Amino acid sequence: MVLQPRARSGPGEALNIEEIRSFVAIVTAGSLGRAAPQLFVSRSALSRRIRDLENRLSVDLFDRTAKGMSLTAAGDRFLVHAERLVEAYDDLQRHATNLVGAPSRVRVGIGPAMNAWLRDRVMTTIRARCGTMSIELVPGSNLGLIRSLHDKEIDLALLHQRPISPQICSERILEQPTLIALAKSLPLAHARSISLRDLRELPFVTSSALHSGTPMYYAALRSLLEEAGVARTIDVGPPDWFAIRDHVVGGSGFTIAAISPESNEPGALWDSATVVREVSDLHLSLNTFIAWNSSLPSTDGVLGRLVQPVVDEFSGSSRLSA
Repeated sequence: MVLQPRARSGPGEALNIEEIRSFVAIVTAGSLGRAAPQLFVSRSALSRRIRDLENRLSVDLFDRTAKGMSLTAAGDRFLVHAERLVEAYDDLQRHATNLVGAPSRVRVGIGPAMNAWLRDRVMTTIRARCGTMSIELVPGSNLGLIRSLHDKEIDLALLHQRPISPQICSERILEQPTLIALAKSLPLAHARSISLRDLRELPFVTSSALHSGTPMYYAALRSLLEEAGVARTIDVGPPDWFAIRDHVVGGSGFTIAAISPESNEPGALWDSATVVREVSDLHLSLNTFIAWNSSLPSTDGVLGRLVQPVVDEFSGSSRLSA
């Protein structure tokens, strides 16, 4: 194989760390298509990055065929140096963060449909460790907050979905069981046990706005309900648990929610007119994760001061690796 020289994009133009990181990500993921979501860019944008990198190096790093991409001999040699460079760059960022000292502000992203009890408990833990630092809450979608972590626009995020990115670390802090709430006036509420198929005659009361905050959880729940023959839905629109409760208390339907034994929301919504109980064949839980950028310093920075205390608050024995 003969390596074909390429025209430089500019004489003496410096290499770009994000292009090199993208090159390593493609090799690690096995394809451009799998690497693009991890880097939060489109396939076309990622392809342009690699073309730009090849132009700067004046050499082809990949052989491109109908079957995909494979490293050239030059690409294979460059990979060794690229991996070292990315590792060294991230290590330098971690040390630089330590050198400049503690930040004056901590930005915490809050995913949609986040339980207020859970949010407040996390924020209380963080405030106890922040000292004079101010805390800014940044609401957003799961994908938007993951992208903000990647770009270091926020420091931490609370999410109901584990990020899939080599640059984003996460730790599960809570697993909430899924329970059913229905009116005590319904005969079904007093049955010895309840299965999903027992709910076929009742509509599922929910909010489509809640689904966008926990898409994987609600997708799994919808699948289970469909298999059980629960076909009707009452959509209250905005994420309003009080509106959902009113339908449930009135006996017009049932709802399903992830409720922690310590939580008072939505648990506090269910008064003496409702019954909250387990469903025998509903084995589904809602996970909450705290996420951060992997370049954060492990012990003296935000990770050591804030993330680990939050993990300890919920799990006690769990420890974060350095």
